[in-house]
Amino acid sequence: MTCRHLIDISSSQADPLQSRDVQERIDKYRALLDQMDSQPVSSTRMGGPKKEIYMSDHISPVDILAAAKPNEGMTETQVDWLYQTMDTIQDSLQQIQVSPAGEMVVRLTMPGSTPIRAF
Repeated sequence: MTCRHLIDISSSQADPLQSRDVQERIDKYRALLDQMDSQPVSSTRMGGPKKEIYMSDHISPVDILAAAKPNEGMTETQVDWLYQTMDTIQDSLQQIQVSPAGEMVVRLTMPGSTPIRAF
């Protein structure tokens, strides 16, 4: 941040994901999906009897979402904290003021080339 509350991005570098990072994410997501396949999920249909179903039974995602309860797995204290945090974020977003800052210079550097200037 600068003294005028502007964000200085001149020294930031955005590196694309490396193939190793991509593979780590793939492995992590697959492990999570494998865990879901073996965990039972409660299901009820329109007030019918509750039964245990497994993800590997090829149950529709719509059925799983329809059986989900609001705030399931959260204590009342956690739900209160969540709603208070959401209210605080909403209030903060409402107070954001955007004003013209003048001209901006963006330096674009391509790999193996000289900087390109855009005004």
